[in-house]
Amino acid sequence: MNVLIVEEEALIALSLADELESAGYEVMGPAATSQAARELMKSRNPDFALIDIDLDNRFAGVELARDLTRRGVDCLFVTAESAVARENTDAAVGCIAKPCSPAEICLSLNVLDARQNPSDRGSYLVPHALELY
Repeated sequence: MNVLIVEEEALIALSLADELESAGYEVMGPAATSQAARELMKSRNPDFALIDIDLDNRFAGVELARDLTRRGVDCLFVTAESAVARENTDAAVGCIAKPCSPAEICLSLNVLDARQNPSDRGSYLVPHALELY
């Protein structure tokens, strides 16, 4: 499964990428801006995108998520801007609030994968911080 990471804080982005790769995900990025994310997607679309709302300009992540959602990509906001995420439920399938651990994000991706592939449903843990729309 391909996961695009869009996060402007390098330490968070690299830690998350490492955790996802260790869990068997193929990571695209990380991208620090919405423009960098769009460049990464010129070669292929991700299966999922983890997007911080507050990127290169205030709430650029919301517009990026809307664009990806129109392309059929399930987006999950990973942000400290939970209130803004709830106001933009058309742009993503859910939100996980920062601060959160990379392990919680991996668990959240398992939940999203189960939603996309109902026939493959196994048992999975739903992180407390995950809010689905």
